[in-house]
Amino acid sequence: MDEKTRKIREKLKFIVEEYGRSCLKAESAKRLTAFLADFLPGWEFEEERKILAKMCAEGKLEGIDPEKFSLEEASGVKICPNCRRENPIDSVFCDGCGTRLEADLPRCPSCGKTARKDAKFCPVCGTSLSAKPAAKQKPAPANPQPTKSANPSVEMVLVEGGDTKIQGEDVTLDSFYMAKTQVNQELYKSVMGKNPSKFRGKNLPVECVSWYDAVEFCNALSKRDGLTPCYSGKGDNTKCDFSANGYRLPTEAEWEYAADGGRNENGYKYAGSDYVDNVAWFDRNSGNHTHPVAQKKPNSLGIYDMSGNVWEWCWDWYFGNFTGGDNPVGASAGDFRVLRGGSWHHFSGDAAVCNRSYDTPVDRSGSLGFRLARSA
Repeated sequence: MDEKTRKIREKLKFIVEEYGRSCLKAESAKRLTAFLADFLPGWEFEEERKILAKMCAEGKLEGIDPEKFSLEEASGVKICPNCRRENPIDSVFCDGCGTRLEADLPRCPSCGKTARKDAKFCPVCGTSLSAKPAAKQKPAPANPQPTKSANPSVEMVLVEGGDTKIQGEDVTLDSFYMAKTQVNQELYKSVMGKNPSKFRGKNLPVECVSWYDAVEFCNALSKRDGLTPCYSGKGDNTKCDFSANGYRLPTEAEWEYAADGGRNENGYKYAGSDYVDNVAWFDRNSGNHTHPVAQKKPNSLGIYDMSGNVWEWCWDWYFGNFTGGDNPVGASAGDFRVLRGGSWHHFSGDAAVCNRSYDTPVDRSGSLGFRLARSA
């Protein structure tokens, strides 16, 4: 085996094992070609197809159809044609967006599992599929429990502080909390009473929000949850009290530190991986729209979508050179606010942990969102 073929084999096997479920469900050669191009630059698609087909024939990639590149049956999952979420193989509707995954299948009246269209008995428990479901008995009333608040909550991750290097500068950070996901539309609407987003869905990240909108939301959510708001003042004179226990935008240093895994300092190119498809929605895989939060793999802290989906506003004014120090918060004035993380609309390089961007604090677009932080 020549060296080139050996390298192709190694990379294809790695791709199939690590990313096959989400990336090799290609409806067309064009989609697969675009994906393979990120991993196998300079090689033609047909050559990869031949080698992959040979690997399948040799039994080295069992369960893979080299013509369809489908791992659904082998991996026990179904991929939603709408949002690309992985669902159990017996699912009829997508757990994420509710899209029908296929035509209705017979469902066992006993255990609820689906079976083949021509099946007469459940493959799991053996119950006749033509039997009527047993009547469900109402459970005895339990002791009354306090009614939970209908308000959506924010799940935060403690990021332990420490000494690190950010953008080549020495930085020392105190511990802080970072939200596990970008602010979604359900939470935003529950607090602000409106949803400005271009792409609608309660678990999609809220977008079309300016930096000022994000700051206003942070104060409103803090008041709702009985916390002390961090922000005061208006416009360019907005001030942040970092000692307050309310919600706020992360500083640029906090954002990059958390994206890189905090004290773990993974050193990955993207937030949680060196392979962008694994953790981010960007222009090549997004389908030209946002996606529900927390569908890609999280980073080592359990934080999702710090690469891709929507850009995230940070507290800092943007300047060409990042300034380090103890708990840096940036300059006191400027023209632009920092953006981090890339988006569904931008190329993969923008999703890199080290990438910096900026926009005017009044701008709103379908690729601008934000994430919450709190001082510990």
